[in-house]
Amino acid sequence: MKNLKYIIFLILCSLTTTACFEVYEDRYYFTDKLVEFQNAVVTNNATGRNYPLINQRSVGTVRYQVNLIGGHLAQDQVINYRILEEESNAQSGVHYNIANVGSFTIPANSSFGFIEVERLAFQRPGTTNFILVLELTGNENVAPSNNYMRIGISL
Repeated sequence: MKNLKYIIFLILCSLTTTACFEVYEDRYYFTDKLVEFQNAVVTNNATGRNYPLINQRSVGTVRYQVNLIGGHLAQDQVINYRILEEESNAQSGVHYNIANVGSFTIPANSSFGFIEVERLAFQRPGTTNFILVLELTGNENVAPSNNYMRIGISL
């Protein structure tokens, strides 16, 4: 009998304490639409810079993945980006080519888009390191992620 009272007491306590909890699931959903470079997410920033340096030493085209976070969108999103001239010393047409400079598309109901950078064959004078820095600027629906909006590509 004493055990039965104890069990009933525990059941009543658990019901009264859990019945008053607010549902917090919606508070933790990330709904802001942001874009970020995958390489910036998985690679540490270079010393003295606020972006990682990715080596692209072989001649040819490399696709750099851009993630859309915060949920899919029903329409294609044309995302803008720019080349940071003040951080870059690589020259277009000499060291690299980018087909659609300034924008790329993330398809509808997708989480990924790609920027394709073609490294050209060139003679490296001494130990000079040519760097191309890309920065996402987003569009009217999608903003760039503050921490992961830049990558540097070492050519």
